[in-house]
Amino acid sequence: MLTLWRRHIADCPHSGKGRTVTKCSCPIWIDGILNGKRLRKSLETRDWQRAIRKAALLEDPEAYQNRCVHPGCETPVDAGRCARHTRTITEAVSSFHASTLDLANGTVRNYKRTLRVLEEFLSGREVSLHAFVSGESVQPMPSACDYKRVGDGDKGQNTGGMGAYSPPGWFNTADEARAHGNVTLPVARALAAEGTPYCGVLYPGLMVTPHGARVLEFNCRFGDPETQVILPRLRSDLLDILLAVVEGRLDRVRAEWRQEACVGIVLASGGYPGPYKTGFPIHGLDDVDKDVMVFHAGTKLTTSKGVRQTVTDGGRVLTVAALGRTLAEARRRAYDNVKRIQFQGCHHRNDIAAKA
Repeated sequence: MLTLWRRHIADCPHSGKGRTVTKCSCPIWIDGILNGKRLRKSLETRDWQRAIRKAALLEDPEAYQNRCVHPGCETPVDAGRCARHTRTITEAVSSFHASTLDLANGTVRNYKRTLRVLEEFLSGREVSLHAFVSGESVQPMPSACDYKRVGDGDKGQNTGGMGAYSPPGWFNTADEARAHGNVTLPVARALAAEGTPYCGVLYPGLMVTPHGARVLEFNCRFGDPETQVILPRLRSDLLDILLAVVEGRLDRVRAEWRQEACVGIVLASGGYPGPYKTGFPIHGLDDVDKDVMVFHAGTKLTTSKGVRQTVTDGGRVLTVAALGRTLAEARRRAYDNVKRIQFQGCHHRNDIAAKA
């Protein structure tokens, strides 16, 4: 997993007391971690800062107060279990002072000697970017949106994903191009410049705010369930693209994508994401339209009295994905086929792509 952040630290060697440097290659100023390996060489701030979520590692929280106009949240680094969300910077600074009380000893600690993290609170709509990357070559995939909460209206517990759709109508091709140009391409180039070129799928999750897209996370993999609605739109041969990635010739291959939209609905076991039972027979798999895809996630084949059958074997059991000329058509076809599949305790969201 790739993690990047920008440090706003007043004690950078290239800055004066209480002053922030906007362009600096100092190792303590820019950090990156790729699969546990730290990247902290001559990477200038401008290579990473565009659309990267702002973070402040502060010894003095007041020093940040006048540099951030958006609501924030703070997390004491020395107590990773503790995170507080606040609506204003003033509340965040007050929270810093309140957290200086050492409950174990009943004493007050000097907060300036305790490292804290103050982050900008991000509000907006999430979107998942994916791109094939081979060194400095980047080929974007269509964007997608997924649904993490178990219930309609984004209610209930978080899950691994209850459905997805592509493309999001509110995030157009120009937005995609801008995001890839500001995020995936600079990261690929920076990794190559570090002598650690990346080959594979780079998947940044973005929050699209009123102030532009901000990176929430980087993943070095395909997303789930986003992949189930992205790859059905791929007209080219996936194997050809993957071979080009590992052989360093991605710049000579062009991925072609269908214009159709795709919607995927996850069918989950009763009780998921909490405790659930498995082993229930799944009916109706043969009744699905031939051009509708059913991805198996938590299933297995069993034989009972000489009869083979597919049974549930996980929390998220199946994803039913359908293409359509529009998102509305893809959504209608996906739900129409979901109704044909039954197993005990089956549940799914009813609002996937409803407000896309």
